[in-house]
Amino acid sequence: MPTIMERQVAFSTPWFDVIGKRVESDPSLYYALEMADYVGVLAMDTAGELILVRQFRPAVETWTLEVPAGLLERGESPEACARREVLEETGYEGGQFECLGTLQPNVARMSNHMWCFVATDLRPAAPPRVPEPGIEIVRMPPSQFLDAMKDLQCAHALDFAIVALAMVKGRFPRS
Repeated sequence: MPTIMERQVAFSTPWFDVIGKRVESDPSLYYALEMADYVGVLAMDTAGELILVRQFRPAVETWTLEVPAGLLERGESPEACARREVLEETGYEGGQFECLGTLQPNVARMSNHMWCFVATDLRPAAPPRVPEPGIEIVRMPPSQFLDAMKDLQCAHALDFAIVALAMVKGRFPRS
């Protein structure tokens, strides 16, 4: 396996660092984004409906339909992060959380991992919680979400990855 001979921080922000890397026997400098790992949760309520979020994403300058997701905080376990993100974004809690595995979001440019979860039997928090500002909660049957993906109403590639992982592991609900 090639060895990384040099690492240098080219640019740093509170959200990510750009790291230049030199590989042995190659004079080129390769750049990678280093950022926190994050979770994505295929969340379902007690009726078996998916709990999704619609929000405006400045990066793509449009509203998106997504699964609840977010960055791991320092020292936080992936499951604790998954539970926190679902509660913060949707106002739902409880249930069972199952980690399907970790994926590498972009092996060419990013060094972090995405922890993929399925959460079932979620219920509204008591007392009720207001979701994060700018987030609309969308509940729909799994088949309707697959239609939204097919029509690219949900066009987040990482959400496609979570759904595909859930399907190949037999954890995507049949509707």
